[in-house]
Amino acid sequence: MKETGRFSRAWVIIVLVLAAAGLLLAGCGKKEWPSPRAEKDRFTWDSVSASRDETCLIIRGELQGATQNLQQVELRLETSEELCPGCPFTPQSSTVYSLDDPSLSRQGSSVVITHCPVDPDTAVRFRLNGINIFEQIPGTLSDTVELKTRNATRSEP
Repeated sequence: MKETGRFSRAWVIIVLVLAAAGLLLAGCGKKEWPSPRAEKDRFTWDSVSASRDETCLIIRGELQGATQNLQQVELRLETSEELCPGCPFTPQSSTVYSLDDPSLSRQGSSVVITHCPVDPDTAVRFRLNGINIFEQIPGTLSDTVELKTRNATRSEP
């Protein structure tokens, strides 16, 4: 009888050791959420330009890469009395446009944003930040675009 007790106790210990080993092995390996294929899922701003229409900015941007992954566009805006080429870009405001916002239109890789109001007598510098549908991929910033004041633009030949 005593041997049967030892025998069943040995089985219990073996089963517990195997279960613990199985749990430890299951915990090994990759411990992160699936991530996007970063290079295949990225897009960049190929070009960005702007013009004025009364008190609005008409901003045109061309994307390249995985343009289908664009979720939102953030406009970072800096205004001043005069342009300051070479000065650090310090935006005073930002506006986020979702793809269903009436101020944003999109056709393929082209994005057009109508941003209002902007004082026509102020110089403007801005950047666009394209927000990817994959949160792990950081936003894609455009180059800084500069527009002179309405009066400065009109006085040029």
